[in-house]
Amino acid sequence: MTILGSAVEEVTVEEVAPLVDDDSVFTALERADLAHRRDPLPGFAARLAAKRAFAAAAGWTEALCRVEIVSDHRGRPSIELRSDAVGVRDLVVRVSLSHDDGIGVAAVVVERPD
Repeated sequence: MTILGSAVEEVTVEEVAPLVDDDSVFTALERADLAHRRDPLPGFAARLAAKRAFAAAAGWTEALCRVEIVSDHRGRPSIELRSDAVGVRDLVVRVSLSHDDGIGVAAVVVERPD
Protein backbone atom coordinates (compact mmCIF):
# COMPACT_ATOMS: atom_id res chain seq x y z
CA MET A 1 0.00 0.00 0.00
CA THR A 2 1.09 3.52 -0.70
CA ILE A 3 -0.22 6.25 1.57
CA LEU A 4 -1.61 9.06 -0.56
CA GLY A 5 -2.50 11.33 2.32
CA SER A 6 -3.84 11.67 5.83
CA ALA A 7 -5.75 14.35 7.67
CA VAL A 8 -7.44 15.16 10.96
CA GLU A 9 -10.43 17.50 11.11
CA GLU A 10 -12.78 18.75 13.80
CA VAL A 11 -16.29 20.19 13.51
CA THR A 12 -18.46 21.74 16.22
CA VAL A 13 -22.10 20.82 16.70
CA GLU A 14 -22.97 24.50 16.17
CA GLU A 15 -21.34 24.38 12.74
CA VAL A 16 -23.03 21.15 11.68
CA ALA A 17 -26.55 21.87 13.00
CA PRO A 18 -27.70 23.90 9.97
CA LEU A 19 -26.24 21.31 7.57
CA VAL A 20 -28.01 18.17 8.84
CA ASP A 21 -30.81 18.36 6.25
CA ASP A 22 -28.55 19.50 3.40
CA ASP A 23 -28.52 16.76 0.74
CA SER A 24 -25.21 18.03 -0.62
CA VAL A 25 -23.55 17.17 2.72
CA PHE A 26 -25.33 14.16 4.28
CA THR A 27 -27.04 11.16 2.71
CA ALA A 28 -30.37 9.69 3.73
CA LEU A 29 -28.54 6.65 5.13
CA GLU A 30 -26.36 8.85 7.33
CA ARG A 31 -29.44 10.62 8.68
CA ALA A 32 -31.18 7.28 9.31
CA ASP A 33 -28.12 5.86 11.11
CA LEU A 34 -28.17 8.76 13.58
CA ALA A 35 -31.94 9.21 13.92
CA HIS A 36 -32.21 6.85 16.91
CA ARG A 37 -29.74 8.81 19.03
CA ARG A 38 -30.99 11.08 21.78
CA ASP A 39 -28.61 13.78 20.51
CA PRO A 40 -27.48 13.06 16.94
CA LEU A 41 -25.57 16.34 16.41
CA PRO A 42 -22.22 15.06 17.77
CA GLY A 43 -22.46 12.12 15.36
CA PHE A 44 -23.15 14.46 12.46
CA ALA A 45 -20.20 16.62 13.51
CA ALA A 46 -17.87 13.59 13.53
CA ARG A 47 -19.15 12.47 10.13
CA LEU A 48 -18.68 15.91 8.59
CA ALA A 49 -15.17 15.98 10.06
CA ALA A 50 -14.51 12.60 8.38
CA LYS A 51 -15.77 13.86 5.03
CA ARG A 52 -13.57 16.95 5.25
CA ALA A 53 -10.57 14.88 6.37
CA PHE A 54 -11.10 12.53 3.43
CA ALA A 55 -11.31 15.51 1.08
CA ALA A 56 -8.04 16.89 2.42
CA ALA A 57 -6.23 13.53 2.39
CA ALA A 58 -7.39 12.49 -1.09
CA GLY A 59 -7.44 15.89 -2.78
CA TRP A 60 -11.21 15.49 -3.19
CA THR A 61 -13.06 18.37 -4.86
CA GLU A 62 -16.49 16.82 -5.46
CA ALA A 63 -19.64 17.11 -3.33
CA LEU A 64 -19.36 15.71 0.18
CA CYS A 65 -22.56 13.68 -0.29
CA ARG A 66 -20.60 11.34 -2.61
CA VAL A 67 -18.64 10.26 0.46
CA GLU A 68 -20.81 8.27 2.87
CA ILE A 69 -19.87 7.44 6.45
CA VAL A 70 -21.32 4.06 7.43
CA SER A 71 -20.97 1.82 10.45
CA ASP A 72 -20.80 -1.96 10.56
CA HIS A 73 -22.80 -4.13 12.97
CA ARG A 74 -20.28 -3.35 15.73
CA GLY A 75 -20.49 0.39 15.17
CA ARG A 76 -17.07 0.56 13.49
CA PRO A 77 -17.06 3.44 10.97
CA SER A 78 -15.89 3.29 7.40
CA ILE A 79 -16.06 5.51 4.36
CA GLU A 80 -17.90 4.35 1.28
CA LEU A 81 -17.47 6.18 -1.97
CA ARG A 82 -20.54 6.30 -4.17
CA SER A 83 -20.26 4.57 -7.52
CA ASP A 84 -20.48 7.91 -9.32
CA ALA A 85 -17.48 9.30 -7.42
CA VAL A 86 -14.73 10.16 -9.88
CA GLY A 87 -11.10 9.09 -9.52
CA VAL A 88 -11.31 7.15 -6.27
CA ARG A 89 -12.28 3.63 -7.26
CA ASP A 90 -9.23 1.74 -5.96
CA LEU A 91 -8.57 3.70 -2.79
CA VAL A 92 -8.40 2.13 0.66
CA VAL A 93 -9.71 4.55 3.25
CA ARG A 94 -9.25 4.16 7.00
CA VAL A 95 -11.25 6.35 9.36
CA SER A 96 -11.54 6.93 13.08
CA LEU A 97 -14.33 9.06 14.60
CA SER A 98 -14.79 10.57 18.03
CA HIS A 99 -16.92 13.25 19.62
CA ASP A 100 -17.04 14.90 23.01
CA ASP A 101 -18.13 18.19 24.51
CA GLY A 102 -19.74 19.51 21.34
CA ILE A 103 -16.89 18.69 18.96
CA GLY A 104 -16.64 15.88 16.40
CA VAL A 105 -13.19 14.72 15.31
CA ALA A 106 -12.06 12.39 12.54
CA ALA A 107 -8.74 11.02 11.38
CA VAL A 108 -8.50 9.61 7.86
CA VAL A 109 -5.72 7.80 5.99
CA VAL A 110 -6.07 7.27 2.24
CA GLU A 111 -4.03 4.51 0.58
CA ARG A 112 -3.72 3.04 -2.89
CA PRO A 113 -2.86 -0.65 -3.33
CA ASP A 114 0.56 -1.19 -4.95
